[in-house]
Amino acid sequence: MSGGSIHVLKTSLETPTRVGVVTPKLVGNSVARHLVARRIRHAAQNVIETHSLGFDIAVRAVGGS
Repeated sequence: MSGGSIHVLKTSLETPTRVGVVTPKLVGNSVARHLVARRIRHAAQNVIETHSLGFDIAVRAVGGS
């Protein structure tokens, strides 16, 4: 993986923070994509613990050449 993008949307303070992960086929085969998604979700746990309410976060991994 050589990069990606993160989009954050502030929502109401009553809704829990949600994280969505997109790993396209350019990242690699199924095993590689799931490995990247698991690593991103694990890294996002710290953000969710810190900001448990009021955000929607989308993370998109980009495959490298």
